[in-house]
Amino acid sequence: MLHRFVAVNCRHETVTFSSISGVDGSLFEGSLRDLARGGWAVTSYLPNGDPKFISLYGPLPGFWHTILRAELYALFIFLMHAVPPFSLAIDNFTVIKGLRRGEAYCTVPRRAHADLWRRIWFKLRDLGAIGGMRVFFSAEDYPFKPYTHFLIIKTESHQVESSVPTPQLPHFRVNSEVDVHAKHGGLLARAPPLIFYIMKLSLLN
Repeated sequence: MLHRFVAVNCRHETVTFSSISGVDGSLFEGSLRDLARGGWAVTSYLPNGDPKFISLYGPLPGFWHTILRAELYALFIFLMHAVPPFSLAIDNFTVIKGLRRGEAYCTVPRRAHADLWRRIWFKLRDLGAIGGMRVFFSAEDYPFKPYTHFLIIKTESHQVESSVPTPQLPHFRVNSEVDVHAKHGGLLARAPPLIFYIMKLSLLN
């Protein structure tokens, strides 16, 4: 599958993500491994801009589609366009656990999607984000219970802050916005209904 992007309120060639952003993945037909198709999205919140949100989204490339790969690919695309400092909202527990445990844990060859993890950690080093990265669960620091696995990564280009930043309402707004676009990206990857129905019948018989 070709790398396809849909840009919302921005141009893919020149867009940069900074300040408050969020990433998300989606998966359709996840119960049928051969028919599962995923999408990804990245959204940035511009408090002083009009419109307030800019986004990129699209279908997950390749043939191995899982929800974790969709989430990781969204993070990778964000890092490709990121300009520190930024804070990033992610709502996938496995991605959070990997970022907390570090590069050695994520890139072990037996780890699922280790190829994508290696690209992510390369970009984090390239951005100088390793020393200035703070990862934490919002349930420990913020009273928004639905987002139990919410996290924020904050990087500073030249100076590392000693304390973890407190999440604010815009992070949850951007997380809701990016969720919608991730589903749109997944829809772009789905087969037409008739083809999907025929493929499903052939798999079940």
